Amino acid sequence: MNVHIRRAIPEEAPILTSIALESKAVWGYDKEFIEQCREELTLTPEYVRLHEVYVAQQHNQIVGFYGLTVDEGRAILDYLYMIPASLRQGVGRQLWDDLIKRAKSLGVSVISIDADPHAERFYLHGSRAGWCHTVWVYRRSYVTTPTFRDFGIMNDWIILKFVAEGATYEDGMTLV
Repeated sequence: MNVHIRRAIPEEAPILTSIALESKAVWGYDKEFIEQCREELTLTPEYVRLHEVYVAQQHNQIVGFYGLTVDEGRAILDYLYMIPASLRQGVGRQLWDDLIKRAKSLGVSVISIDADPHAERFYLHGSRAGWCHTVWVYRRSYVTTPTFRDFGIMNDWIILKFVAEGATYEDGMTLV
């Protein structure tokens, strides 16, 4: 599925929030849990205005998006979600490729992702795009957000660090 990727506009924040919530639910989380995630998965117009937020569009419909916070050569991937019908259709890969291209153009040398364990394979596969030389995977067997703790979800949450070719990175965390 080929998509057109463009910068999001602040007025699209509610649509992007809906996509994030719908996409999160694909992993089998119940409605009560998804509702508890609402604040964490809500994009505001201000967030869209101040961050690198891009949408994948097909036939004038937004089918996915990513949100990236960039600061002094480092980035945090805050969001990468697709509508369920677009999963495994190549949309995620196109968004990932665009994200990497954009990160390079912004001088980013490290991208950090605090990811749902269901997405680990996607991110590790995406790391083979040739941009990074190191992928660090940290595992946490505890979850610090009340949302996950309250629901007894204690899966190993993953933190991935993608380090660009030629860059070095040390943050003092223990690699597991």
